[in-house]
Amino acid sequence: MWYGGEFLSGVIHKTYDPEQRMKGACNLSSLFLQNFVSKPFTKDAIFSYSKLRKSIHAVVRFLDNIIDINNYPHEDFKLYQQALRTIGVGTTGLANAMAMLGMKYGDKQSVDFVDELYNFIAKESYKASIELAKEKGSFPFYNDKFLESGFIKKHIEIDEEWNQIADDIKQYGIRNARCLSIAPNGTLSLAYGNNCSSGLEPTFSLEMERRVKVGGQEEKHMQTVMLRDHAYDMWLKTKDKDVDKSVFVTTQNLTIENHLDILEKITFHVDMSCSKTINVPTDYSFEDTQKIFLRVFDNSVKGCTIFRPNAVRQGIFVTKQEDVKAKFDVSNIPWGTTMDSSDDLIGKKRKLTTGCGSLHVQAWFDPISAKLMEIYLSKGSEGGCNSFMIALSRAISAGLRTGMDFNYAVDQLKSATACPSYVGRNMTKKDTSRGKSCPDAIGNCLIEMQAEILDEISIGEDEYYVTEDNDEVEIASNDDELTAICPECGEKSLNISLACATCTECGFSKCG
Repeated sequence: MWYGGEFLSGVIHKTYDPEQRMKGACNLSSLFLQNFVSKPFTKDAIFSYSKLRKSIHAVVRFLDNIIDINNYPHEDFKLYQQALRTIGVGTTGLANAMAMLGMKYGDKQSVDFVDELYNFIAKESYKASIELAKEKGSFPFYNDKFLESGFIKKHIEIDEEWNQIADDIKQYGIRNARCLSIAPNGTLSLAYGNNCSSGLEPTFSLEMERRVKVGGQEEKHMQTVMLRDHAYDMWLKTKDKDVDKSVFVTTQNLTIENHLDILEKITFHVDMSCSKTINVPTDYSFEDTQKIFLRVFDNSVKGCTIFRPNAVRQGIFVTKQEDVKAKFDVSNIPWGTTMDSSDDLIGKKRKLTTGCGSLHVQAWFDPISAKLMEIYLSKGSEGGCNSFMIALSRAISAGLRTGMDFNYAVDQLKSATACPSYVGRNMTKKDTSRGKSCPDAIGNCLIEMQAEILDEISIGEDEYYVTEDNDEVEIASNDDELTAICPECGEKSLNISLACATCTECGFSKCG
């Protein structure tokens, strides 16, 4: 993170180990922009800048206070944060606010609006920080070179009011080294914004289904709910609909230029960074993708990400539940039907140490969907019963190709009782593979191998499709949002993202 150039870097080098410099904290808060629109969806709709000003000054003070009362995991974090006092005033609900005002996200009117709006947010945030400096003093690392920041200079060129802000900083200082950051705000927008558009993103879909847990965290608490975009829901309930439905543009209706025009204007007025996903068509070429990043680089844009859906990665959210087009679709096969395996499977191999000796495990997965299709078990020179190994591997493979769920198969293996030989060897030699019996160890082994396959191809079993909650990509089944079994603790609590898997039960984490 950049705090204005060399005016800070020298001091930081003298105070902290260079390898430990970046121990800041994400001290962020977001303004729900849709709440500042008066008389929405009418010809008299107006954005209340006076109310926004009061909220900005309140949130700046609030975030600054958090720095002093926060509990930090290490003293270095506390020292670093209190030395710079960075905060992140952000926003969410931008697309909803535009719709309420009768604007289409991405057109010239909306671009002019965000230019004015985010310049206002930046000015008021800096003014609020200056007022705090008068009351409590500037951040400890402040010096006169702060005014040489390119952020302040470029704003003076477009808005004379920034001259006064610069003069006030020179006279009184400023409380916070940086004040502005636009986070994704996916969960925040859903939980506290009545499913408003998140961050600075456009609305993805006006309606969609979502699986949520109500009253507990077990599968029995799972319910399906229909989500409707907050602004669209308000519009449907409004009797005087002066605003036409055409203002409810979604990601699918926008051009790449629409995304970039909004992002560039907002980034100009943010002194840290923004989070923005640009959806590109599946057939988008490398050369066209290159042009996107060259444009954002040339315009000093921070926080640009692209998302290109394909047969495996279906897209952000799901408006209609669809199966991934995997090579082996076992989700709806008739009762008693067994799918044939293929020579195109990809395999993983493990050598386990059991109570009777060594055990070799081969697992073969569909390369598109990561569906486990068959396994092979064989004993080593000092292993157990080879006939038992062959029979067990045949039974598991047949079950998987008949439609048995991977997690169910693993659960059955891990439910086997403890083996005296296995436990005894673990107590004496302490060299057995993790587990309490051969089936338990095999189950743990399969979990690890599937996790590796998921990391490599970024998708779950073939009945899974990919959804994204703006904050993260989740692996979900056709009917439920599911988590995988954790290879560390064995609990069904492994949340899987595009590149990482994290267990909410034991904290296990692995990234590709």
